[in-house]
Amino acid sequence: MTGLLADKTCMVTASGKVVPLRDVRAEHICGEDIAHHLAGINRFASATRIPVSVAAHSIAVANLVKPEHRFPALLHDGHEAYQGDQIRPLRYLLKELGCNLVDRIAKNIQDAVHQAFNIQVSEEGAKDIHRADMQVCRYEAQRFMADQGKDWDWSGIEMPSSDLMGPIDAEWTWEEARYAFLLEMKKLGGAETALLSLPEPPAGDAGFFEILREIRDLHVQKSSDYGRDSDPLFNLRFGAQSTGLPLWLPAWLRCLDKVVRINMYCQRGHLACESVDDSLKDLSALSALALRLHREEQARQIPE
Repeated sequence: MTGLLADKTCMVTASGKVVPLRDVRAEHICGEDIAHHLAGINRFASATRIPVSVAAHSIAVANLVKPEHRFPALLHDGHEAYQGDQIRPLRYLLKELGCNLVDRIAKNIQDAVHQAFNIQVSEEGAKDIHRADMQVCRYEAQRFMADQGKDWDWSGIEMPSSDLMGPIDAEWTWEEARYAFLLEMKKLGGAETALLSLPEPPAGDAGFFEILREIRDLHVQKSSDYGRDSDPLFNLRFGAQSTGLPLWLPAWLRCLDKVVRINMYCQRGHLACESVDDSLKDLSALSALALRLHREEQARQIPE
């Protein structure tokens, strides 16, 4: 077969390292590779509503363990950077068939990861990390799986606080996940990760992109009440048709209502019925919808 290395059991990493999977050692392990690979590997074989990277999952797991266990928790899936993320049903099936080779390979690679970063995991640490791993898994399943994990066996697994699940809820891009993972490695690894090189931070302000995600979620939620059938903007179109106004104008008039509300906040320092955060998000969403409908109306006026 062409297109493979002479030793077909070797892989080439993002940094160009050639790693023999039959005998992975500490010198083959590279922190930048781990971050790069895990940021691009999705959980649950990508069977989620949106992609959830192993990198984001690992940071969330590290958030749930004792301080002394955070660095090994961050790297608990380090082996997956070199062999991918095999879903649990496949691993259980292989065990039923009497094959534990995947687990053996994973252990060998994970041992090399531990050696590369001078990590020693106590029995207590292993239990703490496993507990956190399962808690994050439950949170991810409820948030992103089609069945919300309702029929899964969560015996003894508590749902974690959403306050600690920021890495999961952030819906990072690959670049954001890679950067965040490397930052955590440098922060938690001490001397072992001090020399890791960070890529350029993702362009733009992360907080701004988070607000855009919140506005998107707000639009999806409200369109379930205001929309109809296949038109999530039914209420705005109906308002324009009922009054004879231009298609985009009802959205803009609602923007003015939000401007009045925000001006009242500036004068009084508080609002009675909703927070200024909600008003600002509504204003942003309605402005975008006005632009969306204005473009649609302009397109209709262009002669064919």
